[in-house]
Amino acid sequence: MFNKCKIEIIVPHYSSYLDSLVSSWKSNDLYFTKDYDHLDQRIFSAFSPHIEHIKTEKELARRILSLNILVNGAMFVADAKTRTKIEFTNYYIEDKDFDKTIEKNAYAGFWTDTIEEYPFENDEEFYLIEENRNLPKRADLDAMLFSISKFDYIVRTLLFQAGVIFNNGINDKILTWNTLYKMVDTVKAGCKDIGIDYKILIEEASLEKFTAACNNPTVLGVYARHGGIGKNITRIQPITQIEEAISLILCFANRFSQMYVTHKGYITIDNIQISKCVHQEYVDPWDSSKIDYSEFKDFID
Repeated sequence: MFNKCKIEIIVPHYSSYLDSLVSSWKSNDLYFTKDYDHLDQRIFSAFSPHIEHIKTEKELARRILSLNILVNGAMFVADAKTRTKIEFTNYYIEDKDFDKTIEKNAYAGFWTDTIEEYPFENDEEFYLIEENRNLPKRADLDAMLFSISKFDYIVRTLLFQAGVIFNNGINDKILTWNTLYKMVDTVKAGCKDIGIDYKILIEEASLEKFTAACNNPTVLGVYARHGGIGKNITRIQPITQIEEAISLILCFANRFSQMYVTHKGYITIDNIQISKCVHQEYVDPWDSSKIDYSEFKDFID
């Protein structure tokens, strides 16, 4: 199909949901495929027409990693939760006209210190014409949001932000707290654009618990969005668990995205979920103090 530049993006197959993703993902801007090697091991790969005309490794790395962030952001927003990230780890080049310094017919990893804020083949003006958007007729919300991001700034910004959410090391957590607040700003801007009150999507008290923590170094320390000396909070109990903050703000983004793409007339979504997002306490599945042992009393006795 893509004769000018054959580039295969390799996706690690340790993620259990990749099988279902390959069959459910319906986007004309990115394709996932599954194959088997000579040992009958699964091989997951991806291709995008938006890398078809790239001719240098530097440009290729920036484009692929930027698309990768958007894919994860689309899944997180659509699911209203995080999951194991899909990683585009390396690529395979066959095209003889590609960058002459790159070894052909060999798998290679890549790295870049920047992303493309618009990682698509044509500019946004091209997609202002509806027939140029090439949206799938039917698709799950994640694939649809990914495709819409190529012509809608609000959706693209929201997916980029959601795509970098990660709860692992200290640097990831600092980035995530700040990014979650940016997502709130993006959602509010999108709500204003379509003329709806963001408060119909999230419980105001829950959002206040999040912002009270996120803006206050007295509450979050180095993870806070602001520096300096914060104020002690006594009126409300701020959210301090990053898992709770992620859950609340991704729910907010999910509710908003459904309303937004429908109001814009991009797609029609049946049974839109507009129930308000509410802060819920995080329960660590590995915390034995939270286990109710009463149901095991017969075995204990």
